[in-house]
Amino acid sequence: MAFKVLLVVGAVLVAGVAYMLSRPMNPAVSEPWKVRTVGSLYGITFLAGVLGEKLGLGTQMNITRYFFDRLLVFTSSTVDPQLVQREDTLFDSIAVRIYRPTKAKTSSPRAGMVFYHGGGWVLGSVASHDPVAAHFAVEANMVVVSVEYRMAPEFPYPVPLDDCVTATKYFIQHAAKFNVDPNRVAIGGDSAGGNLAAAVSLKLRDTGFRPMPKAQVLIYPVLQLLDFNTPSYFRAFKYQSDNSVMGMIVGYYLGAPKKHHASIANNLHISPELRKRYAPYLKTEVLPDGFVLPDYKPTDVNLQWDKTVPKDLGLTATDIYVSPLLADDLKNLPEAFVLTVGSDALRDEGVMFAYRLKEAGVKATWVDIPDTFHGCICATGGLLGTKSGRRANEAIVKLLKENV
Repeated sequence: MAFKVLLVVGAVLVAGVAYMLSRPMNPAVSEPWKVRTVGSLYGITFLAGVLGEKLGLGTQMNITRYFFDRLLVFTSSTVDPQLVQREDTLFDSIAVRIYRPTKAKTSSPRAGMVFYHGGGWVLGSVASHDPVAAHFAVEANMVVVSVEYRMAPEFPYPVPLDDCVTATKYFIQHAAKFNVDPNRVAIGGDSAGGNLAAAVSLKLRDTGFRPMPKAQVLIYPVLQLLDFNTPSYFRAFKYQSDNSVMGMIVGYYLGAPKKHHASIANNLHISPELRKRYAPYLKTEVLPDGFVLPDYKPTDVNLQWDKTVPKDLGLTATDIYVSPLLADDLKNLPEAFVLTVGSDALRDEGVMFAYRLKEAGVKATWVDIPDTFHGCICATGGLLGTKSGRRANEAIVKLLKENV
């Protein structure tokens, strides 16, 4: 067993160094060597999972999760434990961690936030995002609840969303117990967590829940699984070889067998009928100047799909609680703060969502940090901490302090 472990570690290190040195980098990114290193380490966690499973050390996903969680904690800024009180508990059987700031005690009810971690619905945890949640609690002087929602592939959609809805409703309904004003509760998350936050907003509105969250904070969110060829995806593919990771995590979230993951990655999971139905919601005309490269070609709405993929998969991918950008009705939703980053494949759908919210009469603020990368809020500490990641966190804290 020890030899197998050493073999995995050695192979991963060699492959990781080779990948890091050969990986192309978006020239707009500041501190490129730090970003290159962090990005390569993310890739190595997936490689470790593949190799570990082949050597019988566990499942690919569990091994990847082990390294992924520790990587995020390693690259995040730490918060003085004397400044925040942590409590692990259950909200209607859903595991959560509560963060209460200690430096500014008050008898008046505070603002609150329910946070959903990122990781593509398959990775991440309360532990991986512990420094981020603690930072928001301390710097914004609010009670933060981080949700340990169940993840795919063990628990595909709608389980992760249902867990987030349950925990959110519990916190708002019992806000007084935590000295929180139920009318001043934000919800938010990064990446897949941003997707869950937007979906929770829709679900609470559609079920008539009150009081609604005061704000939704969407940090480089996934907002649609219809088209993986928006201009920002196209730009991102110039600096990565393929979309296989997206195909895998989306496939797992949608409950699709592995044999269909490649079709998802190659944009072949959606029928022409569905593409035509939702194409008006992916308008590139709303993107700022310079966002669409001259050689970009949009997806042909008549593109034939892989007919071995069940049609139900496309229907799930375009469900409004999976792809909030595709909702016909975006009225009466909480005020939105959408943060995008320049080198991110998801950037354009964030812009489009903010635009559609405004069209629907919802107040929406879009903030773009052009020189940073997807995952930046977890790259703020130690040798690999980035200035752009710290700026992203500062922007989020400012929004929370001023608007919640």
